Amino acid sequence: MKTIRCNENFLSRYNYLKKSGKEFTISKTSSSQIIQVGNKKYIYSNSHINKKEMLMQKKVKKEILDNLPNISSKTQYLMDNIIKTNYFQFHNKMQDLDQTGEIVKISGVWEMDITKAYYQTARNLGFISNEFYDKCLLIPKSWRLRLLGSIATKKVIEHYKDKDLQNIEVKTNKILRNVWDCITNQVDKCMGDCAEMINKHFLFYWVDGIYFVEKKGHKTLCKNLINFVMEQYDYECTIEKLDYIQAVNLDRQIRLYVYKDGKKKSEFSVPKKRIKKYKLNN
Repeated sequence: MKTIRCNENFLSRYNYLKKSGKEFTISKTSSSQIIQVGNKKYIYSNSHINKKEMLMQKKVKKEILDNLPNISSKTQYLMDNIIKTNYFQFHNKMQDLDQTGEIVKISGVWEMDITKAYYQTARNLGFISNEFYDKCLLIPKSWRLRLLGSIATKKVIEHYKDKDLQNIEVKTNKILRNVWDCITNQVDKCMGDCAEMINKHFLFYWVDGIYFVEKKGHKTLCKNLINFVMEQYDYECTIEKLDYIQAVNLDRQIRLYVYKDGKKKSEFSVPKKRIKKYKLNN
């Protein structure tokens, strides 16, 4: 099989093959589209993944599958009892932006993040070894952000023949997908526990970072409570003092801006209805 990495427009080759009536397949993931016709494979990537990174993705899958027979009963229980991962949650004060253009600004905000959350979780639950964890910390950050997520890749395969789409297959490794769901679920549960612990001082969390204000008259109470929860999950974390966060109602979505040292540090965007759905009622 000859593999060809393409910079040309995907649609031009697709339209040519479809019009020709040749038999071919298209494999689609979130990061690539691959056309296979005869003994040739044309790869169109949405990101710059090179051969070394692809090899690392194979290694992480092998690492996890090799370790699965030896996971603890606690990890097995977590894998058997996965609930939906929210990835974010908000205090009910964050949903009170009813008018388009309305702005809420909150000062004195702190941010605490789990350090390399998914990798710590994969190691803590026994999916990867300490040695493999250390290797992952040495690879480029752009690779690391994609690496673990690659185990959950869903592939959609379209089969074409005689100018028509014949059938569609959806392929995913159910075992590895279950591992990924377990990892993200564990991080999400930790964030939820942190939010519950600090109650009305919680503002929102986003994946592995939680935003909050300190209790009036206290300098470290909420930080200590969050740190206590993270220690129960065996997580290391970092903490930052922010200038403020600003939430803006942009008609159908809420845009959250995070400012530090007079500059915008990050921003998040969520449909308004999802803010209402994932609110912490306290």
